[in-house]
Parts: sequence; C-alpha cells; structure tokens
Amino acid sequence: MADFTRELKVPHQIDFIAASSYGLSTVSSANVKIKKDLDAPIVGKDVLILDEMCDSGRTMACLKQMFHDRGAKSVRACVLLNKAERRAVEDLHLDYVGFECEDEFLVGYGMDWAQRFRSLKDVSVVKRSAYSA
Repeated sequence: MADFTRELKVPHQIDFIAASSYGLSTVSSANVKIKKDLDAPIVGKDVLILDEMCDSGRTMACLKQMFHDRGAKSVRACVLLNKAERRAVEDLHLDYVGFECEDEFLVGYGMDWAQRFRSLKDVSVVKRSAYSA
C-alpha cells in the first residue's frame, strides 16, 4: 500500500478493510469474513480496492459487491499478483494486475501464512512440503 500510494499522483484518501477467506489455512474456506470494516462511508465515491493477491476471487468479489451495495460511485480492483488458474468466481473482473503468477503459496510483502512472514521484504514461495501432508 505504501509503495503504491507514494506513486499515486491523483488526490486520494486511504481506508482499510480486513477481509479473509483463509483463516489459518493455506486454502480458501469459501467463507469471507470481515475482520475490520472501513472507518469512513463510501457513498458517492470512486473506490479502488488494492490487494496484494487475487486467487479464488471470493474475497474480491465479496468486497466489490459490498462496496456497490454501500453506494460507491464506482468500484475498481487492483492486485499485485493474480492467480487466475485458481479462480472460483468466474465473472470477476480485475481492472489492474501487476503480475500473473502460478498456483504457489506465497508469503512476504504483506502476505502471510497464519499471521507469519508478512513482513518479509520480498515475495517468497512456501515449499509444498511445509504445509501438505
């Protein structure tokens, strides 16, 4: 978020929402939970959802619909990493994608595994042997 907003040249405000379908697992539960909601209303505003990754698409689809329902003027989605091959939501449109990536479990640069490894400065692949039996 900080790297992105330093480069953003249009006037903007930032708010945060914490939503997840993973919990402590490495696989989406298909149940999106809002852990922390927005602080400010978005009625009549152009909203850009910025996320580090989109894989199943469930969380992004849920947020886009929720923001439309709350009266946003427009809702767009921007992700650093897109795992299109894992998409469970077929009609999800991402407006801005940094990189397409393969189906690997990634940590670092804001992404965590059970609240660990989020602060790594690089994106790293977790070996499958570390989380599969």
